[in-house]
Amino acid sequence: MVSPQILLAWAAVGIAVLSSPTLGAPVPPPCDLKIKSKVGQAAVTKGGAAVSTTGSSGGTGTVHCVVVGPNKIVKKAAVGNTGVTGAGATAGDGILKNLVKGVTEVKTTKDGTKVKTKTAGKAGTGGTATIFQVADANGGVTEKSIKVDHLLTDDFEVIKIKEKKQGTATSSSGHKGSGVGDSLLKVVNEAETELKLKGLKLD
Repeated sequence: MVSPQILLAWAAVGIAVLSSPTLGAPVPPPCDLKIKSKVGQAAVTKGGAAVSTTGSSGGTGTVHCVVVGPNKIVKKAAVGNTGVTGAGATAGDGILKNLVKGVTEVKTTKDGTKVKTKTAGKAGTGGTATIFQVADANGGVTEKSIKVDHLLTDDFEVIKIKEKKQGTATSSSGHKGSGVGDSLLKVVNEAETELKLKGLKLD
């Protein structure tokens, strides 16, 4: 599992994205993000045969959105990553299967934004075979909402902030697994956080 310090770092990244002057133009909403990584291995040996396998997969992503209306501004930034690794070995009479996955998703809902992470693994060994797998998935979202009033005077227009809201949500999942000889492994680890900023409609 990822430490609380790393989760706070992910939240800081989201805030930095919102305030970055060098980042490219924002994409239209919804401000969604999904990253999937997978590694799979299978091997069978007999007699004098020997096999060893290793594989890894990972990805990172960042997206930010801005919605501007007559009386409101909404900014959102989403960040995420996944990383998975699998390894296996067999010699003589042995068999192995090894599958490991990681998913990070930031998804806009009717009432807010959900940050979901998931790692999963399935593996089995027989005879002399061994396997190892590790997976991590992390995601975060930061959202700012400002509602304003336009006050007209004889000489100029005054913009008054009526409402200001900000929130951050993070999620993290991870696991490690191994097997040797006659073994069976199955693991699913999921986490989810939903961010809701009440009082501001995006109509």
